[in-house]
Amino acid sequence: MCEHTTIPTEAKDLKTLPLMLDVETARQVPGCSDRYMRTLCESGQVRAVKLGRVWRVNRDSLLEFCGLA
Repeated sequence: MCEHTTIPTEAKDLKTLPLMLDVETARQVPGCSDRYMRTLCESGQVRAVKLGRVWRVNRDSLLEFCGLA
């Protein structure tokens, strides 16, 4: 089981997140569900890689998608 990262409350601190995020951590940035985050990954709206059954979301792509980059 992997540990989830706590999302900083300040937008400027989001760049301190790891470069690749698990879905549970990534979904906290826009405040969406796990399912919707996986849909964003599958559709290519957010850059991500699938390792087996697990998605890893690119932090910078996610921040850009959310308008926080």
